[in-house]
Amino acid sequence: MDGSLNWVKFETGEALNYLTFIESEVIPFVETHYRATPNHRTLAGQSLGGSFGVLALLTKPQLFENYILTSPSLWIHDR
Repeated sequence: MDGSLNWVKFETGEALNYLTFIESEVIPFVETHYRATPNHRTLAGQSLGGSFGVLALLTKPQLFENYILTSPSLWIHDR
């Protein structure tokens, strides 16, 4: 095992579907089963997770009260 990743084999491009899943299933489940409230929702992400956070912030800013996005990987098509 050489420790390198072949990124070509990973499926990408479903971030909006993932965000919809978080909004329609994850958040309602968490707020039903735990002491969580909308005014304390926080999304944190680093690198590719930070990129997802930027997408969430730009498309559904009201979904989370706080965004902690460190070093988002903001490149397009190997540039």
